[in-house]
Amino acid sequence: MFPRKASDHAKSGGSVLPKEFYTRPDLTQPESDFLGSIATNMCMEVIIYAQENGGSVKWKHKNSSRDGVQIFQGEEFGGNEDLTYVCGVNTIRGALADVADLFHLTNDDKLASYARVFEPDLIDMFTIHDIVKPSLENPLHYIGVRWSAVESSSPLVKNRDFCYLECQDEFVDTRTNKQGWVRCIHSINIPSCPSLEKTLGFVRGSYYRSGFVVLETDKPGILEITHVLQVNFKGSVPAWWRQQTLRR
Repeated sequence: MFPRKASDHAKSGGSVLPKEFYTRPDLTQPESDFLGSIATNMCMEVIIYAQENGGSVKWKHKNSSRDGVQIFQGEEFGGNEDLTYVCGVNTIRGALADVADLFHLTNDDKLASYARVFEPDLIDMFTIHDIVKPSLENPLHYIGVRWSAVESSSPLVKNRDFCYLECQDEFVDTRTNKQGWVRCIHSINIPSCPSLEKTLGFVRGSYYRSGFVVLETDKPGILEITHVLQVNFKGSVPAWWRQQTLRR
């Protein structure tokens, strides 16, 4: 859980999160096991959907950003027209453990660093439940339930928030036998993460099979990082806003 003060919520109009976020019952063991099983399955799906011809989503190259990120737009046969599919691919210098550490959000400083790199529109993020924490045996493995809110790029569209199951883990790419690391997020409905539309005006969106897949390459010290997003922003939002928001 990240400590919060009222002043930390300037972007959300000076409001604090409701007390339900701070006074919540622990998950039962069956609940933890059930969510852990979903998280593990979703990680596998994100790994598959991050591949060019993986899963039911077909990716089409759209453009390249100034910093070298290759942008793809996805289409899913028989998919929901309210879903927006965007994928970004780039190479970075580093090690898998270094990337995983960026997502090990144990304090506000690390959260701020994460937001600067990956989510500049992030209003706030909050850990609802830690289900599996990194250990000496599995230092890159994590499962938890998190809430986050993002600022809209248009004054005509309300800010969005999300409640999602998050899983981080190592894997081996069976195609290349290279080591990899995945961070998956997938929206869930859970009583301990209630809607904030009436209190803070956030419209609750949904992530599906989204996240980061990081793979070693043939070049030592060079990693390929793929960011997959499949999002339903809910509410009435124009298609151009959805695409613009996910590409930022």
